[in-house]
Amino acid sequence: MKQSTRWDEFATELDFMSLPVAKHAVRRWVRYGETSDGVLFYCETATGAPMRFRASVVREDVVRFRVGPELAGTRESEMLAPEALADSCPFEIEETEEAVVLSTARLRVVFSRFPWQVRAYVNGAELPFFAERVDDRAYGPAYEAPPLSISEGRGEERRVCHEAVAVQPGEAFYGFGEQFNALDKWGREIVSWAIDCGNVTSTRSYKNVPFFMSSAGYGLFLHSSAPIVYRIGSESAVSYSFDVLDEELDYFLIYGP
Repeated sequence: MKQSTRWDEFATELDFMSLPVAKHAVRRWVRYGETSDGVLFYCETATGAPMRFRASVVREDVVRFRVGPELAGTRESEMLAPEALADSCPFEIEETEEAVVLSTARLRVVFSRFPWQVRAYVNGAELPFFAERVDDRAYGPAYEAPPLSISEGRGEERRVCHEAVAVQPGEAFYGFGEQFNALDKWGREIVSWAIDCGNVTSTRSYKNVPFFMSSAGYGLFLHSSAPIVYRIGSESAVSYSFDVLDEELDYFLIYGP
């Protein structure tokens, strides 16, 4: 009945230290177009390869981000409630010399042209509550936390999606589903992949939920049932990151302290 799990079948692909993430990192947006629910950016990676980034307004305090080379149409998913995404929400798009700004009644999301970076603010606030980290470097081309990028996995036609986010001093993180450890997950590396846990003395878990909350006042829901590795301050003191073994990166930024 009990079989050992071949962690190396997918965990090695999520080991960013062995992947050339630098050349796949999104560097800038070249042009953009307004969509019915937000904005679509046509971006370039460090090698000049095309990458698309779509921001969709779901609610005045919820924005969905999708990243990938192609970004096909709506993906079939039992993880989302279609009725929750059906209603449109008013928004405005403004372009400056350095960025494009998407605004709702409650939030302001800034997309810097070069270097690429996403920052989200509560309207009227001077400091962002959420900001991508693009410069958390180690020695040479390596990163302590790899920035927004999609690299090739070791399997045939497999991809690994990377994202890094800046943290504030004393920030705490909660969620991720069933975990047999401290409530605050800061400083931990979490493998999100359902497995027979057997007991409560390991990091294995039956109930992995790709959602977590930050004490900075927001939550992230990763729309993926693929293996995910979260590094919540385990590799860097100024960033957290997550790596997803999926064709594209798809997550919801939810504001609500």
